[in-house]
Amino acid sequence: MRKHKEGGGIANRLRSNINGTKRELGWKMIYIVSAMAWIGLLQLVVVEHPLNPWFHQSATTAPIFKETSSSHLSSEANSSLKRSNTLIVDVETSTPRVQIATEKPGVFTIPPALKSPKNVNLLKFNPENTFLPLKDVKESGLSDTDTNWFMSGLRWTPKLGNGETFDLPKDDSKGRILCVRGRDMQDGTKNGYGLFKKRRLPRGAIFREHTTFIADNYWDYNNPWHSMSALANFITWRLENSCSTPDRLLLYHAGELVTSMGPWISHVMQAAFMKFIPIETLESTHGSNSPVCFERAVIQRRGLGKVDKVHINAAFDVLRCKARAYCGVKRSADRSAASVEVLLFMRTGPRSFQNETAVANTVRSECAKYPSCNMRVVNSANLTFCEQVEVMTNTDVLVTVHGAQMTNMMFMEPGSRVMEMFPKGWLELAGVGQEIYKWHADWTRVIHAGRWRDPEGPECPYPRTETLECFLFFKDRQVGLNATFLADWMGSVLRDFGMTTRSGEQQDGVQSDCACDMGRHSFTA
Repeated sequence: MRKHKEGGGIANRLRSNINGTKRELGWKMIYIVSAMAWIGLLQLVVVEHPLNPWFHQSATTAPIFKETSSSHLSSEANSSLKRSNTLIVDVETSTPRVQIATEKPGVFTIPPALKSPKNVNLLKFNPENTFLPLKDVKESGLSDTDTNWFMSGLRWTPKLGNGETFDLPKDDSKGRILCVRGRDMQDGTKNGYGLFKKRRLPRGAIFREHTTFIADNYWDYNNPWHSMSALANFITWRLENSCSTPDRLLLYHAGELVTSMGPWISHVMQAAFMKFIPIETLESTHGSNSPVCFERAVIQRRGLGKVDKVHINAAFDVLRCKARAYCGVKRSADRSAASVEVLLFMRTGPRSFQNETAVANTVRSECAKYPSCNMRVVNSANLTFCEQVEVMTNTDVLVTVHGAQMTNMMFMEPGSRVMEMFPKGWLELAGVGQEIYKWHADWTRVIHAGRWRDPEGPECPYPRTETLECFLFFKDRQVGLNATFLADWMGSVLRDFGMTTRSGEQQDGVQSDCACDMGRHSFTA
Protein backbone atom coordinates (compact mmCIF):
# COMPACT_ATOMS: atom_id res chain seq x y z
CA MET A 1 0.00 0.00 0.00
CA ARG A 2 2.78 2.43 0.93
CA LYS A 3 4.64 1.58 -2.28
CA HIS A 4 1.47 2.30 -4.23
CA LYS A 5 1.08 5.66 -2.49
CA GLU A 6 4.76 6.48 -3.08
CA GLY A 7 4.35 5.59 -6.76
CA GLY A 8 1.28 7.76 -6.98
CA GLY A 9 3.17 10.64 -5.35
CA ILE A 10 5.98 10.37 -7.84
CA ALA A 11 3.49 10.38 -10.73
CA ASN A 12 1.73 13.42 -9.29
CA ARG A 13 5.01 15.26 -8.95
CA LEU A 14 5.94 14.38 -12.54
CA ARG A 15 2.56 15.59 -13.81
CA SER A 16 3.00 18.78 -11.79
CA ASN A 17 6.49 19.38 -13.19
CA ILE A 18 5.28 18.75 -16.76
CA ASN A 19 2.34 21.11 -16.32
CA GLY A 20 4.67 23.75 -14.89
CA THR A 21 7.03 23.36 -17.81
CA LYS A 22 4.13 23.71 -20.26
CA ARG A 23 2.96 26.88 -18.54
CA GLU A 24 6.49 28.27 -18.63
CA LEU A 25 6.85 27.44 -22.32
CA GLY A 26 3.45 28.95 -23.00
CA TRP A 27 4.42 32.24 -21.39
CA LYS A 28 7.70 32.23 -23.29
CA MET A 29 5.82 31.75 -26.56
CA ILE A 30 3.51 34.63 -25.66
CA TYR A 31 6.55 36.83 -24.95
CA ILE A 32 8.18 35.84 -28.26
CA VAL A 33 5.02 36.43 -30.32
CA SER A 34 4.43 39.76 -28.59
CA ALA A 35 8.02 40.84 -29.23
CA MET A 36 7.75 39.89 -32.89
CA ALA A 37 4.52 41.83 -33.21
CA TRP A 38 6.08 44.92 -31.67
CA ILE A 39 9.13 44.63 -33.93
CA GLY A 40 6.89 44.37 -36.98
CA LEU A 41 4.85 47.37 -35.87
CA LEU A 42 8.04 49.35 -35.23
CA GLN A 43 9.35 48.54 -38.70
CA LEU A 44 6.06 49.51 -40.31
CA VAL A 45 5.58 52.76 -38.42
CA VAL A 46 9.17 54.00 -38.04
CA VAL A 47 11.62 52.28 -40.37
CA GLU A 48 9.42 52.15 -43.45
CA HIS A 49 7.65 55.41 -42.78
CA PRO A 50 8.00 57.81 -45.77
CA LEU A 51 9.56 60.45 -43.51
CA ASN A 52 12.29 58.03 -42.49
CA PRO A 53 13.13 56.25 -45.74
CA TRP A 54 16.65 55.04 -44.95
CA PHE A 55 17.68 52.00 -42.85
CA HIS A 56 16.24 48.60 -43.73
CA GLN A 57 13.72 48.04 -46.50
CA SER A 58 12.51 44.47 -46.26
CA ALA A 59 12.19 42.55 -49.49
CA THR A 60 8.91 40.97 -50.38
CA THR A 61 7.36 38.59 -52.81
CA ALA A 62 4.37 40.93 -53.16
CA PRO A 63 3.31 41.80 -56.72
CA ILE A 64 5.77 44.04 -58.59
CA PHE A 65 4.19 46.66 -60.84
CA LYS A 66 5.29 46.88 -64.47
CA GLU A 67 4.02 50.23 -65.67
CA THR A 68 3.39 50.44 -69.39
CA SER A 69 1.89 53.93 -69.43
CA SER A 70 3.95 57.03 -70.20
CA SER A 71 3.28 58.80 -66.89
CA HIS A 72 6.88 58.29 -65.76
CA LEU A 73 8.40 59.93 -68.86
CA SER A 74 9.29 63.58 -69.25
CA SER A 75 6.74 65.96 -70.75
CA GLU A 76 8.88 66.12 -73.88
CA ALA A 77 8.59 62.36 -74.25
CA ASN A 78 4.84 62.49 -73.62
CA SER A 79 4.38 65.06 -76.35
CA SER A 80 6.27 62.77 -78.71
CA LEU A 81 4.02 59.90 -77.67
CA LYS A 82 0.93 61.95 -78.46
CA ARG A 83 2.33 62.72 -81.90
CA SER A 84 3.30 59.14 -82.67
CA ASN A 85 0.34 57.38 -81.00
CA THR A 86 2.17 54.07 -81.48
CA LEU A 87 2.12 51.17 -79.07
CA ILE A 88 4.31 48.14 -79.69
CA VAL A 89 4.12 44.75 -77.98
CA ASP A 90 7.37 42.96 -77.24
CA VAL A 91 7.25 39.41 -78.59
CA GLU A 92 9.25 37.98 -75.70
CA THR A 93 7.31 39.57 -72.85
CA SER A 94 3.93 40.28 -74.46
CA THR A 95 3.93 43.60 -72.61
CA PRO A 96 3.27 46.89 -74.40
CA ARG A 97 6.16 49.27 -74.69
CA VAL A 98 6.15 52.74 -76.12
CA GLN A 99 7.87 53.47 -79.41
CA ILE A 100 9.13 57.05 -79.07
CA ALA A 101 8.79 59.28 -82.12
CA THR A 102 12.12 60.46 -83.53
CA GLU A 103 13.19 63.24 -85.85
CA LYS A 104 14.69 60.62 -88.12
CA PRO A 105 12.54 57.86 -89.65
CA GLY A 106 13.12 54.27 -88.68
CA VAL A 107 12.31 51.69 -86.04
CA PHE A 108 14.80 51.01 -83.25
CA THR A 109 14.74 47.66 -81.50
CA ILE A 110 16.19 46.53 -78.18
CA PRO A 111 19.68 45.09 -78.80
CA PRO A 112 20.55 41.53 -77.71
CA ALA A 113 21.76 40.93 -74.16
CA LEU A 114 25.44 41.35 -73.41
CA LYS A 115 27.29 38.04 -73.35
CA SER A 116 30.50 39.13 -71.65
CA PRO A 117 31.11 37.66 -68.16
CA LYS A 118 30.53 39.55 -64.91
CA ASN A 119 33.41 41.42 -63.34
CA VAL A 120 33.13 40.25 -59.74
CA ASN A 121 35.85 42.62 -58.58
CA LEU A 122 34.25 45.79 -59.93
CA LEU A 123 31.46 46.22 -57.39
CA LYS A 124 31.67 46.05 -53.61
CA PHE A 125 28.30 46.87 -52.11
CA ASN A 126 27.68 44.91 -48.94
CA PRO A 127 24.32 46.14 -47.60
CA GLU A 128 21.50 44.11 -49.09
CA ASN A 129 17.80 45.02 -49.02
CA THR A 130 18.89 48.48 -47.85
CA PHE A 131 18.33 51.99 -49.16
CA LEU A 132 21.18 54.46 -48.72
CA PRO A 133 21.10 58.21 -49.45
CA LEU A 134 22.01 59.05 -53.04
CA LYS A 135 24.08 62.01 -51.86
CA ASP A 136 26.84 61.29 -49.39
CA VAL A 137 27.22 64.46 -47.31
CA LYS A 138 30.72 63.39 -46.26
CA GLU A 139 31.96 63.74 -49.85
CA SER A 140 31.90 67.06 -51.74
CA GLY A 141 32.79 65.55 -55.12
CA LEU A 142 35.05 68.42 -56.13
CA SER A 143 38.47 66.75 -56.05
CA ASP A 144 40.19 63.50 -56.99
CA THR A 145 40.12 62.38 -53.35
CA ASP A 146 36.33 62.47 -52.91
CA THR A 147 34.89 60.91 -56.05
CA ASN A 148 32.29 58.74 -54.31
CA TRP A 149 29.87 61.47 -53.28
CA PHE A 150 27.07 60.01 -55.49
CA MET A 151 26.04 56.41 -54.73
CA SER A 152 29.09 56.19 -52.47
CA GLY A 153 28.34 52.54 -51.60
CA LEU A 154 29.36 51.51 -55.12
CA ARG A 155 33.10 50.92 -54.88
CA TRP A 156 34.80 51.58 -58.17
CA THR A 157 37.73 49.55 -59.48
CA PRO A 158 39.51 50.72 -62.68
CA LYS A 159 38.39 48.71 -65.70
CA LEU A 160 39.72 49.13 -69.24
CA GLY A 161 40.07 52.91 -68.83
CA ASN A 162 36.37 53.61 -69.26
CA GLY A 163 35.89 55.69 -66.10
CA GLU A 164 33.53 55.19 -63.17
CA THR A 165 30.89 53.20 -65.01
CA PHE A 166 28.67 50.64 -63.27
CA ASP A 167 26.60 48.19 -65.31
CA LEU A 168 24.02 46.44 -63.10
CA PRO A 169 23.28 43.61 -62.63
CA LYS A 170 26.21 42.57 -64.86
CA ASP A 171 28.88 44.05 -62.57
CA ASP A 172 27.46 42.65 -59.33
CA SER A 173 28.74 39.24 -58.30
CA LYS A 174 25.33 38.50 -56.75
CA GLY A 175 23.42 39.58 -59.85
CA ARG A 176 21.43 42.26 -57.99
CA ILE A 177 19.62 45.08 -59.75
CA LEU A 178 19.45 48.76 -58.83
CA CYS A 179 16.41 50.27 -57.15
CA VAL A 180 15.94 53.96 -56.33
CA ARG A 181 13.41 55.70 -54.10
CA GLY A 182 12.38 59.33 -53.72
CA ARG A 183 11.74 62.22 -56.11
CA ASP A 184 13.18 65.13 -54.13
CA MET A 185 14.49 67.92 -56.37
CA GLN A 186 16.06 70.00 -53.60
CA ASP A 187 17.91 67.59 -51.30
CA GLY A 188 19.80 64.55 -52.62
CA THR A 189 20.02 63.02 -49.13
CA LYS A 190 16.26 62.41 -49.23
CA ASN A 191 16.56 60.18 -52.29
CA GLY A 192 17.89 56.66 -51.94
CA TYR A 193 19.31 53.70 -53.81
CA GLY A 194 19.95 50.03 -53.08
CA LEU A 195 20.74 46.69 -54.67
CA PHE A 196 18.11 43.93 -54.60
CA LYS A 197 17.72 40.47 -56.03
CA LYS A 198 15.26 40.48 -58.87
CA ARG A 199 12.90 38.01 -57.16
CA ARG A 200 12.90 39.89 -53.86
CA LEU A 201 12.37 43.53 -54.71
CA PRO A 202 11.19 46.20 -52.24
CA ARG A 203 7.53 46.23 -51.29
CA GLY A 204 5.40 47.94 -53.96
CA ALA A 205 8.34 48.40 -56.35
CA ILE A 206 7.82 49.56 -59.92
CA PHE A 207 9.87 47.56 -62.43
CA ARG A 208 11.35 49.28 -65.49
CA GLU A 209 12.33 46.89 -68.25
CA HIS A 210 15.38 47.03 -70.51
CA THR A 211 18.24 49.55 -70.16
CA THR A 212 18.29 52.80 -68.18
CA PHE A 213 21.16 55.31 -68.28
CA ILE A 214 21.74 57.05 -64.92
CA ALA A 215 24.00 60.09 -64.47
CA ASP A 216 24.80 62.62 -61.78
CA ASN A 217 26.02 66.13 -62.58
CA TYR A 218 27.57 68.52 -60.08
CA TRP A 219 26.42 71.49 -62.19
CA ASP A 220 23.46 71.27 -64.61
CA TYR A 221 22.12 69.74 -67.84
CA ASN A 222 21.39 73.01 -69.65
CA ASN A 223 24.94 74.27 -70.14
CA PRO A 224 26.49 72.44 -73.15
CA TRP A 225 29.84 71.86 -71.45
CA HIS A 226 28.46 70.59 -68.13
CA SER A 227 25.86 68.35 -69.73
CA MET A 228 28.28 66.96 -72.31
CA SER A 229 30.95 66.13 -69.73
CA ALA A 230 28.35 64.27 -67.63
CA LEU A 231 26.77 62.25 -70.46
CA ALA A 232 29.36 61.76 -73.23
CA ASN A 233 30.89 58.70 -71.59
CA PHE A 234 27.69 56.76 -72.32
CA ILE A 235 29.10 56.62 -75.87
CA THR A 236 32.11 54.73 -74.48
CA TRP A 237 29.70 52.22 -72.92
CA ARG A 238 27.90 51.91 -76.24
CA LEU A 239 31.12 51.16 -78.08
CA GLU A 240 31.90 48.41 -75.58
CA ASN A 241 28.42 46.88 -75.69
CA SER A 242 27.67 46.06 -79.32
CA CYS A 243 26.25 49.53 -79.99
CA SER A 244 23.40 48.99 -77.52
CA THR A 245 20.95 51.82 -76.84
CA PRO A 246 19.02 52.86 -73.71
CA ASP A 247 15.26 53.13 -73.22
CA ARG A 248 15.42 56.10 -70.85
CA LEU A 249 17.65 58.56 -69.01
CA LEU A 250 17.54 59.08 -65.24
CA LEU A 251 19.26 62.34 -64.31
CA TYR A 252 20.46 63.63 -60.95
CA HIS A 253 22.18 66.78 -59.76
CA ALA A 254 24.01 66.14 -56.49
CA GLY A 255 21.49 63.36 -55.86
CA GLU A 256 18.49 65.61 -56.62
CA LEU A 257 16.12 64.38 -59.32
CA VAL A 258 16.27 66.31 -62.63
CA THR A 259 13.47 65.86 -65.16
CA SER A 260 14.68 67.95 -68.10
CA MET A 261 17.81 68.96 -69.97
CA GLY A 262 18.80 71.63 -72.46
CA PRO A 263 18.04 71.38 -76.19
CA TRP A 264 21.73 71.23 -77.21
CA ILE A 265 22.51 68.07 -75.24
CA SER A 266 19.13 66.60 -76.20
CA HIS A 267 20.13 66.83 -79.86
CA VAL A 268 23.58 65.39 -79.13
CA MET A 269 22.12 62.35 -77.35
CA GLN A 270 19.51 61.79 -80.05
CA ALA A 271 22.18 61.96 -82.74
CA ALA A 272 24.51 59.63 -80.83
CA PHE A 273 21.92 56.91 -80.23
CA MET A 274 19.84 57.39 -83.38
CA LYS A 275 16.63 57.84 -81.40
CA PHE A 276 14.95 60.12 -78.91
CA ILE A 277 15.68 59.04 -75.32
CA PRO A 278 12.95 60.06 -72.81
CA ILE A 279 13.86 61.31 -69.34
CA GLU A 280 12.63 59.21 -66.41
CA THR A 281 10.59 61.18 -63.84
CA LEU A 282 9.99 58.29 -61.37
CA GLU A 283 6.32 59.23 -61.26
CA SER A 284 3.95 56.39 -60.46
CA THR A 285 0.27 55.75 -59.94
CA HIS A 286 1.20 53.48 -57.03
CA GLY A 287 2.53 56.14 -54.67
CA SER A 288 5.00 59.03 -54.71
CA ASN A 289 7.55 57.12 -52.65
CA SER A 290 7.29 53.80 -54.50
CA PRO A 291 10.71 52.31 -55.24
CA VAL A 292 11.62 52.03 -58.93
CA CYS A 293 13.83 49.11 -59.98
CA PHE A 294 15.69 48.76 -63.27
CA GLU A 295 16.23 45.58 -65.23
CA ARG A 296 19.55 47.01 -66.39
CA ALA A 297 21.09 50.23 -65.06
CA VAL A 298 24.21 51.83 -66.52
CA ILE A 299 25.52 54.43 -64.08
CA GLN A 300 28.01 57.20 -64.90
CA ARG A 301 29.14 58.61 -61.58
CA ARG A 302 31.91 60.92 -62.76
CA GLY A 303 31.21 61.52 -66.44
CA LEU A 304 34.45 61.72 -68.41
CA GLY A 305 36.58 61.71 -65.28
CA LYS A 306 39.24 58.96 -65.28
CA VAL A 307 38.39 57.86 -68.83
CA ASP A 308 41.58 57.24 -70.81
CA LYS A 309 42.43 59.11 -73.99
CA VAL A 310 41.85 56.20 -76.36
CA HIS A 311 38.25 55.80 -75.19
CA ILE A 312 37.57 59.56 -75.15
CA ASN A 313 39.02 60.12 -78.65
CA ALA A 314 36.96 57.23 -80.03
CA ALA A 315 33.77 58.47 -78.33
CA PHE A 316 34.15 61.97 -79.78
CA ASP A 317 34.95 60.57 -83.23
CA VAL A 318 31.58 58.84 -83.11
CA LEU A 319 29.81 61.92 -81.71
CA ARG A 320 31.28 64.15 -84.44
CA CYS A 321 30.25 61.80 -87.21
CA LYS A 322 26.81 61.06 -85.75
CA ALA A 323 26.02 64.78 -85.30
CA ARG A 324 26.97 65.50 -88.90
CA ALA A 325 24.83 62.63 -90.15
CA TYR A 326 21.94 63.72 -87.89
CA CYS A 327 22.07 67.25 -89.33
CA GLY A 328 22.89 66.20 -92.89
CA VAL A 329 26.14 68.19 -92.80
CA LYS A 330 29.28 67.52 -94.83
CA ARG A 331 32.53 69.38 -95.37
CA SER A 332 32.07 71.86 -98.22
CA ALA A 333 32.94 70.12 -101.47
CA ASP A 334 33.93 73.31 -103.31
CA ARG A 335 36.76 74.36 -100.97
CA SER A 336 40.35 73.76 -102.07
CA ALA A 337 42.73 71.55 -100.12
CA ALA A 338 44.88 74.60 -99.31
CA SER A 339 42.04 76.82 -98.04
CA VAL A 340 41.76 77.91 -94.42
CA GLU A 341 38.40 78.81 -92.87
CA VAL A 342 38.59 81.16 -89.86
CA LEU A 343 35.58 81.63 -87.58
CA LEU A 344 35.27 84.53 -85.14
CA PHE A 345 32.65 83.08 -82.78
CA MET A 346 30.92 85.87 -80.87
CA ARG A 347 29.01 85.79 -77.58
CA THR A 348 26.19 88.05 -76.45
CA GLY A 349 26.17 89.57 -72.95
CA PRO A 350 28.53 88.09 -70.33
CA ARG A 351 32.14 87.56 -71.46
CA SER A 352 31.66 89.15 -74.87
CA PHE A 353 34.10 91.44 -76.69
CA GLN A 354 34.06 95.11 -75.69
CA ASN A 355 34.62 96.13 -79.33
CA GLU A 356 33.50 93.39 -81.69
CA THR A 357 34.18 95.48 -84.79
CA ALA A 358 37.80 96.14 -83.83
CA VAL A 359 38.43 92.45 -83.06
CA ALA A 360 36.83 91.40 -86.36
CA ASN A 361 38.90 93.92 -88.34
CA THR A 362 42.13 92.70 -86.76
CA VAL A 363 41.40 89.04 -87.54
CA ARG A 364 40.16 89.87 -91.05
CA SER A 365 43.24 91.97 -91.82
CA GLU A 366 45.58 89.12 -90.84
CA CYS A 367 43.50 86.53 -92.72
CA ALA A 368 43.71 88.69 -95.87
CA LYS A 369 47.50 88.21 -95.94
CA TYR A 370 46.94 84.57 -96.90
CA PRO A 371 45.35 84.06 -100.34
CA SER A 372 43.48 80.91 -99.28
CA CYS A 373 42.12 82.30 -95.99
CA ASN A 374 38.40 83.02 -95.60
CA MET A 375 36.80 84.51 -92.49
CA ARG A 376 33.30 84.39 -91.04
CA VAL A 377 31.85 86.26 -88.05
CA VAL A 378 28.99 84.39 -86.35
CA ASN A 379 27.13 84.91 -83.06
CA SER A 380 26.60 81.62 -81.26
CA ALA A 381 23.26 82.79 -79.83
CA ASN A 382 21.73 83.03 -83.31
CA LEU A 383 22.33 79.43 -84.37
CA THR A 384 20.26 76.28 -84.12
CA PHE A 385 21.98 73.07 -83.11
CA CYS A 386 22.46 71.88 -86.67
CA GLU A 387 23.68 75.32 -87.76
CA GLN A 388 26.34 75.09 -85.04
CA VAL A 389 27.35 71.67 -86.37
CA GLU A 390 27.57 73.05 -89.93
CA VAL A 391 29.63 76.09 -88.90
CA MET A 392 32.10 74.01 -86.87
CA THR A 393 32.39 71.30 -89.52
CA ASN A 394 33.70 73.90 -91.96
CA THR A 395 35.97 75.78 -89.51
CA ASP A 396 39.73 75.31 -89.43
CA VAL A 397 40.64 78.06 -86.94
CA LEU A 398 38.23 79.07 -84.15
CA VAL A 399 38.71 82.43 -82.41
CA THR A 400 36.48 83.03 -79.39
CA VAL A 401 36.13 83.97 -75.73
CA HIS A 402 36.09 81.27 -73.03
CA GLY A 403 32.52 79.98 -72.67
CA ALA A 404 30.08 77.13 -73.26
CA GLN A 405 29.92 77.87 -77.01
CA MET A 406 33.42 76.37 -77.21
CA THR A 407 31.93 72.93 -76.53
CA ASN A 408 31.03 72.94 -80.23
CA MET A 409 34.68 72.38 -81.14
CA MET A 410 33.78 68.68 -80.86
CA PHE A 411 32.26 69.01 -84.36
CA MET A 412 35.49 70.41 -85.90
CA GLU A 413 37.91 68.28 -87.89
CA PRO A 414 40.79 66.76 -85.91
CA GLY A 415 43.85 68.97 -86.30
CA SER A 416 41.85 72.21 -86.44
CA ARG A 417 42.98 75.12 -84.23
CA VAL A 418 41.33 76.93 -81.31
CA MET A 419 42.34 80.39 -80.00
CA GLU A 420 40.83 81.17 -76.57
CA MET A 421 40.53 84.53 -74.77
CA PHE A 422 39.76 85.41 -71.14
CA PRO A 423 38.68 88.48 -69.16
CA LYS A 424 40.93 89.90 -66.50
CA GLY A 425 41.15 87.94 -63.24
CA TRP A 426 40.75 84.42 -64.57
CA LEU A 427 44.42 83.48 -64.36
CA GLU A 428 44.64 84.24 -60.65
CA LEU A 429 41.18 83.14 -59.53
CA ALA A 430 39.55 80.63 -61.90
CA GLY A 431 41.62 77.62 -60.91
CA VAL A 432 41.10 74.45 -62.92
CA GLY A 433 38.00 75.90 -64.60
CA GLN A 434 40.16 77.79 -67.09
CA GLU A 435 41.64 74.49 -68.33
CA ILE A 436 38.47 72.72 -69.43
CA TYR A 437 38.54 73.68 -73.11
CA LYS A 438 42.19 72.78 -73.36
CA TRP A 439 41.15 69.34 -72.12
CA HIS A 440 38.24 69.35 -74.56
CA ALA A 441 40.58 70.11 -77.46
CA ASP A 442 42.71 67.12 -76.47
CA TRP A 443 39.63 64.88 -76.21
CA THR A 444 38.38 65.90 -79.66
CA ARG A 445 41.88 65.85 -81.24
CA VAL A 446 41.73 69.58 -81.98
CA ILE A 447 44.86 71.69 -81.41
CA HIS A 448 44.55 74.27 -78.62
CA ALA A 449 46.62 77.11 -80.08
CA GLY A 450 47.00 79.19 -76.94
CA ARG A 451 45.22 81.70 -74.71
CA TRP A 452 45.20 85.45 -74.25
CA ARG A 453 44.19 87.04 -70.94
CA ASP A 454 43.03 90.63 -70.89
CA PRO A 455 45.20 92.54 -68.36
CA GLU A 456 43.05 95.68 -68.44
CA GLY A 457 40.12 96.56 -66.22
CA PRO A 458 39.19 97.62 -62.69
CA GLU A 459 40.65 95.97 -59.62
CA CYS A 460 38.59 93.71 -57.36
CA PRO A 461 36.79 95.88 -54.77
CA TYR A 462 36.93 93.09 -52.16
CA PRO A 463 39.86 92.09 -49.91
CA ARG A 464 42.32 89.62 -51.45
CA THR A 465 41.13 87.01 -48.98
CA GLU A 466 37.64 87.10 -50.54
CA THR A 467 38.64 84.86 -53.46
CA LEU A 468 35.15 83.79 -54.53
CA GLU A 469 33.73 87.32 -54.46
CA CYS A 470 36.66 88.57 -56.55
CA PHE A 471 36.25 85.78 -59.11
CA LEU A 472 32.53 86.48 -59.48
CA PHE A 473 33.42 90.17 -59.97
CA PHE A 474 35.73 89.29 -62.89
CA LYS A 475 34.00 86.16 -64.23
CA ASP A 476 31.63 87.63 -66.81
CA ARG A 477 33.37 90.91 -67.63
CA GLN A 478 33.86 91.82 -71.26
CA VAL A 479 37.14 91.14 -73.05
CA GLY A 480 39.22 93.97 -74.51
CA LEU A 481 41.72 93.96 -77.38
CA ASN A 482 45.46 94.11 -77.86
CA ALA A 483 45.46 94.47 -81.64
CA THR A 484 49.22 93.98 -82.05
CA PHE A 485 49.27 90.79 -80.03
CA LEU A 486 46.15 89.38 -81.72
CA ALA A 487 47.57 90.06 -85.21
CA ASP A 488 50.88 88.35 -84.39
CA TRP A 489 49.08 85.43 -82.74
CA MET A 490 46.67 85.04 -85.65
CA GLY A 491 49.50 85.08 -88.18
CA SER A 492 51.45 82.47 -86.21
CA VAL A 493 48.46 80.12 -86.03
CA LEU A 494 47.71 80.49 -89.76
CA ARG A 495 51.35 79.81 -90.72
CA ASP A 496 51.47 76.77 -88.45
CA PHE A 497 48.20 75.42 -89.82
CA GLY A 498 49.39 75.91 -93.39
CA MET A 499 52.53 73.86 -92.77
CA THR A 500 50.61 70.86 -91.43
CA THR A 501 47.75 68.65 -92.58
CA ARG A 502 44.90 67.43 -90.43
CA SER A 503 45.34 63.88 -91.67
CA GLY A 504 48.91 63.86 -90.36
CA GLU A 505 47.77 64.89 -86.86
CA GLN A 506 45.38 62.03 -86.17
CA GLN A 507 46.28 60.61 -82.77
CA ASP A 508 46.45 57.06 -81.50
CA GLY A 509 45.48 55.63 -84.87
CA VAL A 510 41.79 56.17 -84.12
CA GLN A 511 39.71 56.75 -87.25
CA SER A 512 36.26 58.30 -87.40
CA ASP A 513 33.52 55.71 -87.82
CA CYS A 514 29.95 56.90 -88.03
CA ALA A 515 28.41 53.43 -88.25
CA CYS A 516 28.66 52.31 -84.63
CA ASP A 517 27.12 48.97 -85.50
CA MET A 518 30.10 48.21 -87.73
CA GLY A 519 31.93 47.53 -84.45
CA ARG A 520 35.22 49.20 -85.43
CA HIS A 521 35.47 50.93 -82.02
CA SER A 522 34.76 47.92 -79.83
CA PHE A 523 37.04 47.70 -76.78
CA THR A 524 35.48 44.50 -75.43
CA ALA A 525 38.20 41.99 -74.63
